[in-house]
Amino acid sequence: MTRLPVFLLILAASSAYAGKFEPACPLPFSDIALSHPIDNQCDRAGSVSDPGASLQDLVKNNFCASGPTAPIVLAHLQKLQSLAVQKRLVPANNKLPSERGSLENILDGSLGEGKVVSLSGYVTNVGYGNSDTGETAHCNLAGNENNVVQLKIAEKSEADRDSHEAALAEISPHFRPAGWEAGALKSLQSKKLPMRVTGQLFFDASQTLWKIRPVYAIEVCPEKDVSLCGDGSWKRLASASAKHVIRRAISKTGH
Repeated sequence: MTRLPVFLLILAASSAYAGKFEPACPLPFSDIALSHPIDNQCDRAGSVSDPGASLQDLVKNNFCASGPTAPIVLAHLQKLQSLAVQKRLVPANNKLPSERGSLENILDGSLGEGKVVSLSGYVTNVGYGNSDTGETAHCNLAGNENNVVQLKIAEKSEADRDSHEAALAEISPHFRPAGWEAGALKSLQSKKLPMRVTGQLFFDASQTLWKIRPVYAIEVCPEKDVSLCGDGSWKRLASASAKHVIRRAISKTGH
């Protein structure tokens, strides 16, 4: 993952409100991306001048992670969580890290921040995050359209699912497709169909939490059991409305 000098981060943050969001690479979902007002109001550095916070906001807004996609399970995130505590990745003074190289490849030398990962499971909760106050990564702009969609994803079936055993994925407000809005994804949740989320593995040092942010792709499987979903089973959630994709998916099961 590319890292920028601290003085450039501060300079970028100071001009965030005047800047246009430039992804620095082709969007992973460019064919379904939609323009939103925030795309012209807040650039990648967000609206904070603290070097550590500005660096973290740049990572939050990174659509350019590359390399082979690594399939992960909840156990990987739990191991990363333990490493975050053991290695004291968040300084004792609670300031955010001023460098993030130590977060890369920390698990088995191959998994860490900046890695493109995919996680399959069942959606347990969908909603907007920080809508009341906004967050610095989005220039503290309030409202659903200016903030992330949060997905909690569990691995187990509906009958065995434990709500606290779930991973968190966050969809950026920048260029967010209509089918990735909370209302559309709640329709998917109600069908209890498996979903696969692909995106950047990210360590949120302000919460001491590993998550997928930002999301690069969302797919749905027509099978009710995620263990039956081979690579050919996943259907890309690529239409303007999630409902159309869900109808196509459930048509195979007859449910």
